[in-house]
Amino acid sequence: MKLNRFQKNEHKQELLMEEMESSIANFLTEIEDENNRLIQIINSKEKQLTKEDVQPTVASVEQAPNDEPTKNEEKVAFTAPRSYVKKAYLTESKPSVNEIPKVERTLEQKVKDLYIKGQSIAEIAKQLNKGKTEVELLLKFQKNK
Repeated sequence: MKLNRFQKNEHKQELLMEEMESSIANFLTEIEDENNRLIQIINSKEKQLTKEDVQPTVASVEQAPNDEPTKNEEKVAFTAPRSYVKKAYLTESKPSVNEIPKVERTLEQKVKDLYIKGQSIAEIAKQLNKGKTEVELLLKFQKNK
């Protein structure tokens, strides 16, 4: 009797492990696809930049405490488009003293709230810019808690 229950539990655990492995594999595949799309976008943006938009910047490399001191500091040139630098400088926001910081809800909380409101997994994934598999996993893990 005990052996039979043990075997049933073992079989259930194996099924759960297989399901989790397939879910994680699907999630990793989605992440890989998103990364490939991002690389393509970055490469196309780099081609659009012209040489006159690039402004070289020289910065020194800091030494780690364990490194041996050298006589000359190394100089590294970083390039950044002027338009990006200007935009970053102009849009830099300075916090107001009267502003109360908003507490961000975690992704799990957002997914749970949207699911309770009756939205489908596909709608939740699209709204939060996440993969369907990631949303499914978050909901499954919340049900197991």
